[in-house]
Amino acid sequence: MKIFCKKVTLIAVVIISFSLGSSCFQQNSISNNTNNQDILRKAQAIFASDECIPKGRVGIVKEGFYVVTETKENIILLPKNEARWQGSQTGNQVVFIYKGSVLDNLLPDDFNVNESIIISFEKDRITFFDFATFEGGYYRRN
Repeated sequence: MKIFCKKVTLIAVVIISFSLGSSCFQQNSISNNTNNQDILRKAQAIFASDECIPKGRVGIVKEGFYVVTETKENIILLPKNEARWQGSQTGNQVVFIYKGSVLDNLLPDDFNVNESIIISFEKDRITFFDFATFEGGYYRRN
């Protein structure tokens, strides 16, 4: 199922910023630095309008993975036997989905960010980014 959102989110912008910043230190080139800043500016512009619309109080993150948007609790609905993961009752929280499991603490030794999804539960919205497909967006919380 295709997510109908633009493909860059704040999380991606932060990661791009970090990786571009480190590459700028490795390559002392003014033109590379300017190009990197242009890329970052474009990514930030795309992020500003990548809102997704939930259906029936539930937003899709990836086929089989959904977030509940109309609650202050941090809830992810999982594909395994209609299971659900519930994080903190209120407040900000960041988790990864990796190999079908929600990771909210330590990352496993075989963790590969390129195969993961990051979900950020924030006060007013839930932001997500799938590193495998480079798709993401956010849902407003009600």
